[in-house]
Amino acid sequence: MAQTTTIPFSKTKILLFSLAAAGFVALGCFLIRKPDGSLLERGFGVVSIVFFGLALLFALRKLFDFSPGLVLDTRGLTDNSSIFPRGFIPWSDISGLSEQQIKNQRLLYVLLKNPDKYIASRGPIMRAALKAMENRIPSPVAISSNTLAIGFDDMVQLINKYLLAQSLDAPNNSFKADASGAA
Repeated sequence: MAQTTTIPFSKTKILLFSLAAAGFVALGCFLIRKPDGSLLERGFGVVSIVFFGLALLFALRKLFDFSPGLVLDTRGLTDNSSIFPRGFIPWSDISGLSEQQIKNQRLLYVLLKNPDKYIASRGPIMRAALKAMENRIPSPVAISSNTLAIGFDDMVQLINKYLLAQSLDAPNNSFKADASGAA
């Protein structure tokens, strides 16, 4: 296995996402400005502009971000792929992985030995949001391949290889598999 694996952002995926988000912002503008539009339509318009406007800003930021989206090495993984990137996580802090699908979005949760340490390192709003969702999500760290130049299954397999290699190198660094069989 390579000492370091770098997975770049997929500029094509991000560009397509940007175009879709811009379309929904335009639709929201249309709904707000529609002369005979109902209050409900205008409400959907506002929500569309806010939600997809923020998504568009995220996508544009990542479109011009030339740092790698995900880096795996012998020390740990560095996540720069999400809207709230986690940054570096050493393998010794990881107890396992868990895959979940929410609608059409597949997520790889990085199970942490001490999740409170990672929650505490966030800003006050993100910390409060993560604490509120603590019982509904398996970990405060989730990675998606949506913006990466790799498919989800290949990403999971690659991270598993690194995690397994590190757990074999350090006997006390065991990890667990989730119900779907991912380690």
